[in-house]
Amino acid sequence: MLSLFHLIVPPAPPTFIVHDTRFLDPSYPDPPPSLALVILNSDHDNPTTPPKLPAMLDHLFAISSYAICADGGANRLYDMTEGLRNSDGVGVISRAACPRVFPNAIKGDMDSIRSDVRGYYTSAGVSVVEDDGMDTNDLEKCLWEVNNNVQVRSN
Repeated sequence: MLSLFHLIVPPAPPTFIVHDTRFLDPSYPDPPPSLALVILNSDHDNPTTPPKLPAMLDHLFAISSYAICADGGANRLYDMTEGLRNSDGVGVISRAACPRVFPNAIKGDMDSIRSDVRGYYTSAGVSVVEDDGMDTNDLEKCLWEVNNNVQVRSN
């Protein structure tokens, strides 16, 4: 049953939001004024063979003013950069020499981060923020951390 309101005022048409993703192209000359990189946990085809560091990830680190991993995302970043470390898991890269493969922070409930990964990033000076709040997921926790830490840079 339609109300008198529906007969007089038709519902608004749906709106569409278009997101500009040209900044993802490494040749694009004008990156956005503020970009945060959030790395989450995800499965890949063969968990025993870590993927190589994708060129896109390197580009995203380069144009981001802040990078953060959810706890499981730290595992993924660590696995992707495996070829940059010695067989003992340390050495070869340092945060000062190669800042693009180190996040500014790792945040989450820490239920999925491996102990070797947490130790590696902690020893490199990456801020590890444990938040065991049950009202938010790790993505939301990371977004709050971004909101509190990202400075908007001017073009």
